Amino acid sequence: MWLNLISSLPFLVSLFWLVVFLANQRGADPARKLLTYFMLICTILYFCHAVYFHKQIYLYSLIESIYTFTSLAVYPFYYLYICKLTSERSLKVRDYWVLLPALTISICSLLFYALMSENERLNFVKSFLFDNDASTYGSSFAVSGQIIRIYITKLVFLVQLIPVTYFGYKRLSNFNRQINNFYSNTQNKTMAPIRIMLTLFILFAFFSATANHLGRSYFLQETGLIAIPSLIFSTMIFSVCFVGLKQSFTAKDFDLETRTAHKSEMNNPFSNQETLIERIRVLMEEELFLSRGIYKFLMLL
Repeated sequence: MWLNLISSLPFLVSLFWLVVFLANQRGADPARKLLTYFMLICTILYFCHAVYFHKQIYLYSLIESIYTFTSLAVYPFYYLYICKLTSERSLKVRDYWVLLPALTISICSLLFYALMSENERLNFVKSFLFDNDASTYGSSFAVSGQIIRIYITKLVFLVQLIPVTYFGYKRLSNFNRQINNFYSNTQNKTMAPIRIMLTLFILFAFFSATANHLGRSYFLQETGLIAIPSLIFSTMIFSVCFVGLKQSFTAKDFDLETRTAHKSEMNNPFSNQETLIERIRVLMEEELFLSRGIYKFLMLL
């Protein structure tokens, strides 16, 4: 009983935050909406995990391709969320190319399963993904292709963390620098919480990669260890969503405030730098003229 509850905890946390974000969709900024889609992917991902750890072999054999897509899409989608936080422009179709590996590999998975009979599919999933038994799942083209696909999935999952980390952190750092240069008092106009969460997110990602390398069947055999990844991922999801809910300042707000400040500067002649310099020069000449007049007056006395 406790094992089922612990293994379902990341799914329950994801579902909770998905409901929270959906309930606050009206009037939400584009970044918040993208975070909601991210939570949808997380919810589906950890639902697949829960099905796996509940040992629902038949159901898992039907959704394993969906699990493949969500596991490879979750970190790139978080990067898209960071892009929306730090850029005022709308995301274009070409921006979603980061999801192409997840889509391509999941389609391959679906095709390989489609080439299997139901008994072959169930035998493969049970033997390779649950029992980690390499001697009973056969050697047909579909099975061999699926095995290669699974190893490629693990490799792509690890490799894609590098650009997500680099470009995500770079975007957040550059945006923070712009904010610090524009505002004398940044108050809560900062991406620092999100940048911290990105760092933690990547650490959890490497932990996930380690757990993925060990194989989920390892945690099925060592049932007491399931609590470790479950609690870690549940904490990570809760933290990411809590920070995202509190993050109200985005690049769209920053762009609006800088445009407003620029218009105000253009409409106010005294705020223009060249005008200010000219006024200072005129005042200094007037002061010098006045000083000379006073000096001449005193000499006459």
